[in-house]
Amino acid sequence: MKNTLKLLGIIALIAVIGFSAVSCKDKDEEPSNKVVLSKGGTTSETNPFVATWSGTYQGTSFVITVPNNTDWSCTMGGDSFDHGTYTRDGNNATFVSTGGGAFGTATVSGNTLTVIVLN
Repeated sequence: MKNTLKLLGIIALIAVIGFSAVSCKDKDEEPSNKVVLSKGGTTSETNPFVATWSGTYQGTSFVITVPNNTDWSCTMGGDSFDHGTYTRDGNNATFVSTGGGAFGTATVSGNTLTVIVLN
């Protein structure tokens, strides 16, 4: 009987450790709502966001165009996807859709725009 209880205890401990390992996220795993875009062309604009940025999102071509200090638009798969305004603080920005909801946050680093899409 003692050996049976020990065996059951060991099995329970192994199960707990196994389920804990399975439920932990990999720290290196990229969030599915993260988009990394590259700048197309060069600009003399002092605002680092003003450019056309392109890449892929969920396996589809994704382009964000930022023509000035307040507006943006994007296409996904060549079709108009969303547009609105943005505010920036240095190399960080918050994009808001014309419907009033937050579209995402973004950071510029050199020729790379990293966007976390919120909706």
